[in-house]
Amino acid sequence: MFGAIGEEPGDCLEATIADEIASGTVAGTLSGTVEDDTFEGTFEGTVDATDSDTAVTPTGGLALVGLIAVFIVAMPIVGYLIERSED
Repeated sequence: MFGAIGEEPGDCLEATIADEIASGTVAGTLSGTVEDDTFEGTFEGTVDATDSDTAVTPTGGLALVGLIAVFIVAMPIVGYLIERSED
């Protein structure tokens, strides 16, 4: 993200996003501290961006549902094996 802050700290921030993941604009208010190229604080505002390289597909959703199902089935089995090994 790159942009310029034309006001004193605590006022409005306007910046532009331009990279391989998304492009668009950011407008809002930042409050916090910057130390060693790291920002820690809060942002209140809007981000208006479109992705250029990412997509959510039905296959990803099915994979997530499959992982949840495996977890639900595996947990009782693992619990049973743990209980049985303690005897």
